[in-house]
Order: sequence, then structure tokens, then C-alpha cells
Amino acid sequence: PIFNTAPHSGGRFSIGYQIDPKLGTGVEANYFFLGQKTATQQAQTSGFPGGAQLAVPFFDVSGVAGLNGVPGQSVYILGGPVPGYVFGQSAPVIPGFAAAYKLNITSQLQGAEANYKYALGNWNGFGLEGLFGGRWLELTEKLTFVGTGVSVPEATPATDFIDEFNNRNDFFGGQVGLRTSYRMGRLTAEATGRIAVGDMHEQAMINGSVTTNTGTLFLKTKGDRKS
Repeated sequence: PIFNTAPHSGGRFSIGYQIDPKLGTGVEANYFFLGQKTATQQAQTSGFPGGAQLAVPFFDVSGVAGLNGVPGQSVYILGGPVPGYVFGQSAPVIPGFAAAYKLNITSQLQGAEANYKYALGNWNGFGLEGLFGGRWLELTEKLTFVGTGVSVPEATPATDFIDEFNNRNDFFGGQVGLRTSYRMGRLTAEATGRIAVGDMHEQAMINGSVTTNTGTLFLKTKGDRKS
């Protein structure tokens, strides 16, 4: 993969209360989290011949980016030297745009649950409990792409931009489950299985802005343009 966020550290906190020891009833709750993690990639180019040429793929819904009006996959050249091409004939590569770009991806996961538990039986150290309650899970992700570029060598045309994508997914639902345990002296081994059914609420927030003093391939006017 392009991005490796490495292992996420986190924790889990639990609390419980036994209502009736004879019937084996009680309540319990827990909360867990995986800490926020950010992965970053950066790229830059001098803009002069021999320097890197940077581009990003995108889906052109209009078809104006060299697709003869048919929507499809295309590429947006961000910075680097300009390949020479005049009337179908190759020409020397000339200076283009010096540019620098940074891409950040941040993610975080957390959740909580609360359950009522009751004993279903106990046989020679083996115990079985039923669980029912509610669960909440949340996954948040953020992608930020920022960049700046100036023409070389005069550095007259300049473009700065930022794109932000914020996604949040929340699950709310009820759950049922079983927990089995085995006691041997002071040692206890447990295994729990749960099934949850509920609603997933999804949110996506997109922000971006571009500042250019001359216009670019997709920005024909001067000034700021926001979406």
C-alpha cells in the first residue's frame, strides 16, 4: 500500500455490577479506543528539465480533459518541466512549475457497549451466560491534500490549493450474545460472541479552495474559487 499507518495503540475500560449472585444477573459496560494515527506523504519538483513531473488521477465528469467530451479517467499535471510537443513533433523540454505537495490521512476508531447478563447454567466448572444490550461504534477518517506551485524561472503564475475530505461513520444498534467460561482453581478462561443489528449513520464533509493569479488547466478565471 502507498500509506502505512503502522499499528494503532489504544485501550479498553470495563465496569460491572452483580445484581443477584444467586441468579447470576448483573450489568456491565465497556469503552475502547484506538488512538488517532496520521500518515503523511510529500513530493516536490524543481520544475526544470530533469526534475520530476507530478500528477494526480481524477475522474473527469465533463470529458473536457482530452477525452473529446466523454467522461472518464484522466490525469491532472500538478508541477514539473513541460514536455515539448509542437504540431505533432517532439521539441525540447522546457522549464515549467516548481511545486511542493503534502498528503495527510488521519483515522481513529472508538466504541462502547452496555449489557445485561444472566446465568444460563454451570456444569463442573463450565459456565454459560446470556447477554443483551446496545453497542456504539465510530470510525472517523480525514484526508488533506495541500500544494503550491510557481512558474520557473520567472515565478509569475502561482497556484495554491487545499482539499479536505472528512468522513464519519457511527453505528448504533442492539446486540445479543453468549459468554462461556471455565474455572480451574484461580484460573478462568472466557470466550464471548455477540451479534449486533442497528443503523449506520454516515457523514461526509468536503472543503477546498484554490488561489491562482493567472488560471490553470481547470481554472479559467483569476481570484479564489471555493467548493
